[in-house]
Amino acid sequence: MAKLTPLAEEAGSLRLREAEAHRDAEEAEKAFEELSVRARQDEEEAARVQKERDKLLQRDVEAR
Repeated sequence: MAKLTPLAEEAGSLRLREAEAHRDAEEAEKAFEELSVRARQDEEEAARVQKERDKLLQRDVEAR
């Protein structure tokens, strides 16, 4: 096998680093999407809990 020149070795190394960077970016994008979905779900749940709390507080006020 022919010995690679330093520039060819560097080019190969850069291609590997680029591929890793693309994989990392894809993983980060997926994680962000999952967190965004979770945040929306948490907001919806918080709104439901707040609404239920407000109902209970109103019942308490009316009972007094």
